[in-house]
Amino acid sequence: MTIEIQSVSKSFGTFQALRAVDLSVAPGEFLALLGPSGSGKTTLLRILAGLDFADTGRVLFDGVDVSARSVRERHVGFVFQHYALFRHMTVARNVAFGLDVRPRATRPGRAEIADRVEALLRLVQLDGLGRRFPAQLSGGQRQRVALARALAIEPKLLLLDEPFGALDAKVRKELRRWLRKLHDDMGLTTVFVTHDQEEALEMADRVVVMNRGGIEQVDTAQAIYDRPASPFVFDFLGNANRLPATVRGGTADVAGHRVAARGLPDGPAIAFVRPHEFDVLPADTAEGIEGTVGHVFANGPLLRMEVRLAVGGPPVEVEALRRNGEANWGDDAAWRCGRGARVALSPRNIRIFPDR
Repeated sequence: MTIEIQSVSKSFGTFQALRAVDLSVAPGEFLALLGPSGSGKTTLLRILAGLDFADTGRVLFDGVDVSARSVRERHVGFVFQHYALFRHMTVARNVAFGLDVRPRATRPGRAEIADRVEALLRLVQLDGLGRRFPAQLSGGQRQRVALARALAIEPKLLLLDEPFGALDAKVRKELRRWLRKLHDDMGLTTVFVTHDQEEALEMADRVVVMNRGGIEQVDTAQAIYDRPASPFVFDFLGNANRLPATVRGGTADVAGHRVAARGLPDGPAIAFVRPHEFDVLPADTAEGIEGTVGHVFANGPLLRMEVRLAVGGPPVEVEALRRNGEANWGDDAAWRCGRGARVALSPRNIRIFPDR
């Protein structure tokens, strides 16, 4: 299914949840809507489902305007964060619910419904559990039941509203890999809402980064991480150090370190450097952003270090892979540093934006 969202706006009282949003979703695509709370991602998903309606703009499915159509008419599968299963019904009856409530003229026969439920439970790896009740299942199993129920009506579009938010980290990781494979095997078009950056980067073909009811950037996960289009995207997606800068004549002064800034207007600016994109060298042997090492700590295969800058401001976070228990900082694998050491931070990759 192809989805076209054209200039969609939505307000709740004085709060504008969506601001003239334009977005296209290709057939078979797995699209993630990513953003902080209040960014508009769930509102947009509910408008796609027909659970809410836009104040202005249109939603088209395969070129047909469905903006005023009900949930039932849109033929959409929806999975909520907290499952929304019927506790008094067995797993099998929960999965069959969307088929059981169809008008008699379009409702499959009992045997056909039973066969479809059995096939879906096998698909979501819950075969043999149809007679149990939701309270007898784990959180991960209940989420699979919710997915099976959404798939029972054979939707053209699958919508997922933070479906793994209530699960622990290990179960989330297992389920998202399973869900991505299910999406590919079934050839679904899927739109997935999450505030978890790792989920979006791992699962989605493209990521839509939302902020204050609008879209900041749409691209593949890797492109957004490598080439953020705005300070918000850089700050929100992945860990990044934010440094004050000043641009004059095509050169930026970043905490005393001068770098090229061609094409940027003169004036205040913001520089971003990710922690793993610093080389760390002794201050008296290299040019760079000067500072003093504060806290140093290991985090699995990484060694992380906080550096207090000579120009003041919040400390900068730097990280490197550990080799033989020690960090390899810069070009000299033998050099080590500890608390109190004076260092020069040399950014291998730095992005500068005007400070508007």
